[in-house]
Amino acid sequence: MVEKSPSRPSTPPRALERDYTCLGCGYNLRGQPERGSCPECGLPVAKSRLGDLREQPAAYLRRVKLGLALVLTGYLCWLGALVAMLPFAAGMNLVNDNEWVAAIVCLLSGLVLAACVLWGLAGPSLGWWVATSRQPESASMLGRGLVERRAVRVLTPILACSVLVTIVSVVRDIAAGGRQGDLFIASGTVLSILWYLLVILGQRLLNQWAWSMAERHQLRIGRTTSQLLVAAPVLVVYSQIVEPLVRPWLPYPVVGVYLDVGAIVLLIVALACHVMCLREVQTIVKHAHHDAAQREGRGDHHA
Repeated sequence: MVEKSPSRPSTPPRALERDYTCLGCGYNLRGQPERGSCPECGLPVAKSRLGDLREQPAAYLRRVKLGLALVLTGYLCWLGALVAMLPFAAGMNLVNDNEWVAAIVCLLSGLVLAACVLWGLAGPSLGWWVATSRQPESASMLGRGLVERRAVRVLTPILACSVLVTIVSVVRDIAAGGRQGDLFIASGTVLSILWYLLVILGQRLLNQWAWSMAERHQLRIGRTTSQLLVAAPVLVVYSQIVEPLVRPWLPYPVVGVYLDVGAIVLLIVALACHVMCLREVQTIVKHAHHDAAQREGRGDHHA
């Protein structure tokens, strides 16, 4: 008589040990079995894990990390431009006292100022282009974030063309004796609007990545930042267009000054929050890239 071998006890399914967002309904999948489904909408847990930014290949995370670094350096260049404006203005004041010193100071600070402004415009454009290029299918599960990504891919070439048109208009105005022509005013206005639209789209991408990684605190900050980024230009338009029209009927005309100051402060706060969100997501991506590189390295070693 053949004896039956004792059956091995089945190992319990492994549960998720960190937060994952269900891409179908947004449910937090922490503690759910890896091979299970979302208890709210029934979407397989494996699909939601594939949509998490931290689960992407190391090559893709490397591009995202590089793109965010380029964006951040572009924003920092605007601070450098503000600093370079101080010696440039001081050199302009020294024209009557010492022309040679004024010329050298204005030339050096002007070159630094021009370089900072140029990279401040080109850095974010190039950075978002790199961060959204060659996106793996797993990073766009259920179409999340595709609208923002496609909008960035369309906007960045247009912004690059606007930068070239603005540079040509500046050179033409300098050759004409320093007078600002209509082309410079028009191209500069369009360039400012496109650059700010890119900032808003970039923040929406950061929010989408934070949502996919179940970073609830970061997502709340990001959504508040998006609201501030939209509110700032609305206040600017109101203070520059609507308020002058209704000023004769206002009891205190000085309100327009407060609106201008409030719009500038709100814009600075919104951009500062955007840079903070960018820095936080950049840190998460750095750790995710390091983990992905180690994970793929172990896979190659076992293979």
